[in-house]
Amino acid sequence: MKNREQLCVEDTNLKRSQRLLLIQGALAAVLYSLGTGNFLAGYLIILGASPSLIAKIVAIPQLGCVLQLIAPLYFERKQKRKRAIVVMCFLFRFSIGGTVLAPLLFQTQNGRLGFVFVLYLISFMSAGFVTPALNQWIMQIAPTENRGQYFAIKDILAAVANAGVAFLMGCQLDVCAEKGIPMTGYFTIYGFCMLVAVVDSVLLIFQEEIPCPVLPNISPRDLLQPLKDLSYRPLLVYEILGITSAMLANGYLAVYQLNVLGLSHTFIASVGAFSSAITMMAIWFWGKVADKTNWTTVVLITRAMNVICLFGWCLMPSSIAIVGAPVLMMVSAAGIGASGMAVVNLQYAHCPEKGKTTYLGVTTAIGSLTGYAAAMLGSRLQITMEPVIGSGPSMAVLFGISGVLSLIAFEHGSKNLPRT
Repeated sequence: MKNREQLCVEDTNLKRSQRLLLIQGALAAVLYSLGTGNFLAGYLIILGASPSLIAKIVAIPQLGCVLQLIAPLYFERKQKRKRAIVVMCFLFRFSIGGTVLAPLLFQTQNGRLGFVFVLYLISFMSAGFVTPALNQWIMQIAPTENRGQYFAIKDILAAVANAGVAFLMGCQLDVCAEKGIPMTGYFTIYGFCMLVAVVDSVLLIFQEEIPCPVLPNISPRDLLQPLKDLSYRPLLVYEILGITSAMLANGYLAVYQLNVLGLSHTFIASVGAFSSAITMMAIWFWGKVADKTNWTTVVLITRAMNVICLFGWCLMPSSIAIVGAPVLMMVSAAGIGASGMAVVNLQYAHCPEKGKTTYLGVTTAIGSLTGYAAAMLGSRLQITMEPVIGSGPSMAVLFGISGVLSLIAFEHGSKNLPRT
């Protein structure tokens, strides 16, 4: 039996960890944002990548998530997981920044693009392996009361950090491009990523580790349990539908904004700053909604917003992009942050106490494998349609198909997701 002093120390350590998690989460979000999205697309364009190759590289995070399927076989046997989590997180985040070394190490276009592809694959394989255990760790640290409000604050801080850093990096990148030295801008971005990866790891080290229930006899057969669990199956199906609708055209959005709609990095970053303000207000609102109702309510409303945005990108002509694109980006920002928060919390709440890592890992792995397949299908469809209808229209068609799939996900969720 723990005495009062021990409980007081543990409570103090947990509260400190909750504060550190807010900061560390913001840094992790910044790093992911800089290493993906329009910055990655622009970097790959500089290296000479085609739109289809960019889409394939952007889809690598989904391929990396296949390791979430086997990660529970390692983590469920361990009561303490902190060391492995810190090492894998550092490898993931530092490798993203390391892609900037491609022009220094290789002289040919194929060599540079191949290096980026391999390093992104290593990076997101590491991310895929560690994510189930990392998500469980985060859920253990987060307070049990007012959980929606806490995660709202966490996502708001991430949004503020993202907006500020992305704007500054976008501005310096455009300045470098105007001077004819765009690669200098990317050296700045990815060098910053490597620095943030180090700081992020230090913050992880100082967070409290909460021992996990152990399943010492877990076997590959146990990985099928989430599929057999009839009460959990609707969440699994929703994950598959949602990620499929997102990944079919996701790899083309940044290219579409830059090359078809003619938006600059500075413009995208500037709109991102306004979008972040909306994100902060929306996330706070969604957190309150979740605490007063349930996570499914947030999931469904944000899914409806996603449907609107996908059809918006499909139908938008370039002549009104300067007005229409910011609207869609802000609507998306108001929903997408809370959507991820709500889905993870909903899954966590309906996992059995023992085996949460298995449930979370298998769910994400299956959804991600489906998403990667969808991304490859989207790439094949775009390549097939481009000679017939052109590059821009072929991407627009993909957004329309994604909108239909997202609508199907909404219909499934409204009928089958749990309301508790």
